[in-house]
Amino acid sequence: MAEPDYYARWYNADIFSLQTSPRTTGDYSIQACEVEIKLPAGSSPDTLTYNMQMGIRFYDSKDATTFISTPEPEFDWYREDMTFSEDLNDEPVYEDKQPKKQAEEEFTFAVEDIFTDKIAAFEQAQADAAQAAADAAAAEEAANADSTDTTAETQTNMIAGMRNKQEEASAAYAASQTYSNGFTTYEQITANDYWTWTLALDMTEGLLGDDEVIYQWATLVDQSTENAFAPFTIGCKRTVGDDTTFHVDIFTQDSTTVQALYPDSADVTGVTWDVQAADIREEDSDVAWIADSTHHTLVGDSATSGNKIYACYIAEELSKIGRNPADFNRTFNVYLGARIYETATATDFITIPTAESSFDQGEPPAYDTGSSETGAFALFASGLAAIAVLFMAF
Repeated sequence: MAEPDYYARWYNADIFSLQTSPRTTGDYSIQACEVEIKLPAGSSPDTLTYNMQMGIRFYDSKDATTFISTPEPEFDWYREDMTFSEDLNDEPVYEDKQPKKQAEEEFTFAVEDIFTDKIAAFEQAQADAAQAAADAAAAEEAANADSTDTTAETQTNMIAGMRNKQEEASAAYAASQTYSNGFTTYEQITANDYWTWTLALDMTEGLLGDDEVIYQWATLVDQSTENAFAPFTIGCKRTVGDDTTFHVDIFTQDSTTVQALYPDSADVTGVTWDVQAADIREEDSDVAWIADSTHHTLVGDSATSGNKIYACYIAEELSKIGRNPADFNRTFNVYLGARIYETATATDFITIPTAESSFDQGEPPAYDTGSSETGAFALFASGLAAIAVLFMAF
């Protein structure tokens, strides 16, 4: 038998023993397999990019000839040769952020066609408040006035004035949904950069009640002709009345599930916001996205009088070390929408019309990793590849 180039490190119990999964849902365990390739002494491979495909087969026993096979995804494996620097030992410090907006687009929609019942309730509440304020003011004046005629006239004038303001507000209903994205970078080599996204609804303040759930989503379809990313959707949830707490969902799709997050999809109708499209939603611990405004430029006040911007902030963490340049400068088609639920447990929703556009992703700045013939990988006698299998206990 020929001398092998690869060795399974079966003796490493820390790798080959069944391990607890960090997943927060379900009952999962991890079974990993680590393979070692021996490199000649003193060798230092150049920057490498491999197009890889992997899969797993399950046999009932070592003598079995039939098996169950998992899907076999393809992906790029990238490794960059770099020189060790003491800066790599520094704890990351996130200060002096440098945000750069790459793309932004606004889509208007007709409020009256979507929020008919809410507008009626909103205007009735305004009218009731105006009447109550006028009654209170009139009662106060009546206690001090010499003439009840003057009091009645004052009350009538106040109600008329409030109604005029209400009519002006009703005539000025305007709303839109906006997406914007870009990169926020930091100078320190150990401080990760971020691909930041802001999804925002600009609507009449008071039209939605506190604790209503706003779920905004954007489905991205890579237009690259070679090595295109699989379609995926970014979802962001927030509640009315809370401008600082957000939740991010990532959905991984294919050509058959691109419309899974659309408002008429069977994956979202009749279910609560947190279980929609569950079969294609990534586990929180498996994604490098965060729901936080730390790395964003915050939206300001609405340009429309009486409106409020309900923004949702999410970002993908991008390590400087080992970052593949081929992951950027892509053109995406984007499909954008939103759903509004009366409560966190509601299964019915009001939908904001789906909009469609495209944008160029751009790229964050490159960093000099000190590539040289005696790079950091020359310090190791071997390169390691690990395959982990995630099992769910039944």
